[in-house]
Amino acid sequence: MNLRLPLAIIVVALLVACSPRQIHNTDERPVPLQAQTQSLANLEKAIIEAGAPRGWVFTKAAEGHLLATYARNDWSATVNILFNQKTYRITYNNSVNLKKNGDSIHYNYNRWVNNLDEDIQLKLAQLRA
Repeated sequence: MNLRLPLAIIVVALLVACSPRQIHNTDERPVPLQAQTQSLANLEKAIIEAGAPRGWVFTKAAEGHLLATYARNDWSATVNILFNQKTYRITYNNSVNLKKNGDSIHYNYNRWVNNLDEDIQLKLAQLRA
């Protein structure tokens, strides 16, 4: 039995899976209508509560601007979270050991940001007027 073809397919799949990806910044996401009457302080608290269970650490940079850092092993990423009562967005700030090269970065970064974005969406949807 010739094992070279299945082995080659596995190697190619691993190389593709581990290759750098374009940095994902979220577009402006709408804050749910029922949460739009919340103060910026309450929205900030909800964003922090959304990311904390996954290990994101937050620092207030300014009113409506949080820096969120996720660190795992020797890797870390910091993102800007800019928000108001209508929208929020997540953008790349910096990283360590994630092989950033121009617009490309290790695929884990995008996974972390996507999870954070989903968690924020869920948390904001739970806020009531």
